[in-house]
Amino acid sequence: MEHEGLLKFRSSEKLADVTLTKAAVPEDPPFKGHKVVLAAASGLFFDLFTKENQELVTDFRIPPLVETKSGVTGDPYNRAFTYMYCDQTFTKIKDDISPNNVFQLYSVAYTLRLKKLVDDLEQLIVNELLDSENCINFYLDGIRFNSKRITDACEKLLVQEFMEVCTSKDGHFFLNQLPLTYFQNLMKGDALNVDNETRVLECVEKYIRHRAGIEPDKTEEEKKREREQVVAAAAGGAVPPDPEEEEKKKKEDAYNALDDKGKVQWRYNEEVEKLRREADERMRVRGLRSEHKRELFKTIRYAFLTHQELLKCSRDPLFNEAKEYVVEGLTFKIEPEEVLDKEDTLISLKERDHYVSFEPEDPRDLYVKAPQHHRLDDRGVPYQEHLSQEVGLKGKLQKKDTHRKYNEPIQTSPVRQARVPQKNVPGRNAAGYPKDVYGKHKGATAGAKTQLSYPARNLAGGMDDTFARADTHGYEETSIPPYPPVKFGVPGQGKSKKYGPQGMWTQKQAQVTSFDYSYDFDENGAFYFLGTEGGRKIWQNPHTIGQVQAFASSIGFGSVHDLVGRK
Repeated sequence: MEHEGLLKFRSSEKLADVTLTKAAVPEDPPFKGHKVVLAAASGLFFDLFTKENQELVTDFRIPPLVETKSGVTGDPYNRAFTYMYCDQTFTKIKDDISPNNVFQLYSVAYTLRLKKLVDDLEQLIVNELLDSENCINFYLDGIRFNSKRITDACEKLLVQEFMEVCTSKDGHFFLNQLPLTYFQNLMKGDALNVDNETRVLECVEKYIRHRAGIEPDKTEEEKKREREQVVAAAAGGAVPPDPEEEEKKKKEDAYNALDDKGKVQWRYNEEVEKLRREADERMRVRGLRSEHKRELFKTIRYAFLTHQELLKCSRDPLFNEAKEYVVEGLTFKIEPEEVLDKEDTLISLKERDHYVSFEPEDPRDLYVKAPQHHRLDDRGVPYQEHLSQEVGLKGKLQKKDTHRKYNEPIQTSPVRQARVPQKNVPGRNAAGYPKDVYGKHKGATAGAKTQLSYPARNLAGGMDDTFARADTHGYEETSIPPYPPVKFGVPGQGKSKKYGPQGMWTQKQAQVTSFDYSYDFDENGAFYFLGTEGGRKIWQNPHTIGQVQAFASSIGFGSVHDLVGRK
């Protein structure tokens, strides 16, 4: 469709042609172009042929193109002019376009404002050319040319391929070059393909360190205030010129020195130069302000980092703007209720879609489960820490055991029963512990209260150690305890967590468990029993933790482990 105002070219033969020179290919000779055809397709040529004195526009030098990530090889104009002279029919040039040259042609269309060609190329890139190999370069060029359609498609693919990107040789170099907004969009998505949240923590940390020595851009208020200070410091003397004003004055002087024909060329060269500066400005690596860092730190899911990582962050000055998030993450791991009871949490409690066999750290394992003799309930029984809530997969919070009193035991395994003191019971000593287990403890005397010793917890550096009961070293060599010591491991730190009492139950008679249905998704079923390992742990999908194996011939939506889940 022709631009409005082109019909006047048809009545004048002297305005029909213009001699064009390609600045990007200086070795090519000038060639003749038809103003009507060029103006119908290009916004730049339309302005040139309708707003300027046509007696001065007999020849025109096409300004240099905006650089692309792939650079410019050969002549990028041939396909663009073929497109314009073939009634803007994209099929005429489509077969000659490949991932290697598509952005060279895009740069011509962007520079000359060939709007329809830009739309056709974006559709081709998104629907046919984009793949995991060229996604990074296409993403950078999409940002450079400010193409939302291309950047959205590349971002969607990068989210799916993020594990390969962040573990590749140049992956972090690429991520560090991204503008802040685009990097944040990648990091905050639920669908980000990472096997654990440590990947995101590393990417954010490297991104911020890459910009640590760069001063943030000054705001207009800061520039104005700085200028006022310079003027005030002059104290009535000679005020140094403003660099921006000085540069502007030089350009005006150069422009005024040109003849009328040169001024026409200058204006359109300057228009394309402005596009180039804007493209470079979008890709410039900038320093980060405190508010930018806070927003960036907020993309990390602190609830799914390990204690050791959270403690490391709390000691690193780089994470000063994230201290509130780190503290809330630590609080959630130790006392989840304090975070869950808040109306608005600072951190996200929803796990990402692609965590691999994520096993949340059980706060009950962070306590050495010794009776806390400084805290007694109304029955005089030492207080036992446990949870009344658990965190289910996909971030769903599920109430558990709300009918129980807070200090009542949540399991009835023989080991737990043996450790809860019960006074005035036959077979137990004065302290309330079984005589066959604790009666021969070194230093014990008749009627004396026997307490167990436990290893001290070292929160600063010992979170990756396996906590073990220390009561075995006090037995005599001839004394064999009825059960081996229970070990407690911190998940994600290289220690297995599957040391529970199930191995000890084999020494006792087998207990019969009845699974009685009450309602859909109650807590009485076999899969729930397997997912909580007999009620001893926070529920996890039994397929994820290897208790069962789910199979499907095909999946319409969701995941195969949803078959045994609680959705």
